[in-house]
Amino acid sequence: MRQLSSRARWIVAADGGPTDPIAQGDAIGRLLSRIPGKVGLIVDNPVANIDVPACLAANVNDIRACAYPRSYAFGFDFLVREREASRVSGAPLIDLATNVCPGRGACPAVVNGYIVFRDSHHLTASFAASLAPAFEAALARDGLLPSTALGGLRGGG
Repeated sequence: MRQLSSRARWIVAADGGPTDPIAQGDAIGRLLSRIPGKVGLIVDNPVANIDVPACLAANVNDIRACAYPRSYAFGFDFLVREREASRVSGAPLIDLATNVCPGRGACPAVVNGYIVFRDSHHLTASFAASLAPAFEAALARDGLLPSTALGGLRGGG
């Protein structure tokens, strides 16, 4: 994996502050509006209601037992903060949630041979790296890739 651009100057992470997701989104959106140039907003990933590695270790013969409810993964406030920030700033949403929890039923603990979470909400490094082509496609779709980065995350030139 290569860095897309050395011109990236800002990374904004939202954590803490007001607990109301609308207020958080408004604050993030106002901050993003002040950043010059093209800006995209990465949607937070769905979360599990279990410690995924512990569950997999306890269920080595049937990893399906470690699937977690879609209703929990995409809780009542999922996307609320990000949609508000996008509305306020005009920044496009980069949403890979369907890559983390594909399909319509319960969310699997293992996707395409990769363990999804290292706990209940942090993606494993290997799974995150497997998302690179989808992430690059989303950046390209929204015009957020510098022309020198074409094929960048996949190691092309």
